[in-house]
Amino acid sequence: MFYCLRALKLFGISLPAVGFAPFDDYQYLDFINLPNTSVSQPLADIGSAAVRMLDAVIKRF
Repeated sequence: MFYCLRALKLFGISLPAVGFAPFDDYQYLDFINLPNTSVSQPLADIGSAAVRMLDAVIKRF
């Protein structure tokens, strides 16, 4: 995200004209004074589901 902000500044694009929508509750959004939104993902639930799926595949062999 910081590289994106740097590129916008380099090209003279005004930052209030740009919005960001990072994933996983990007931890530094509180420190950036820009309009933005953040998408939260249930990472523990996703990981648990992946392990169950992998376990089911292994048990078939």
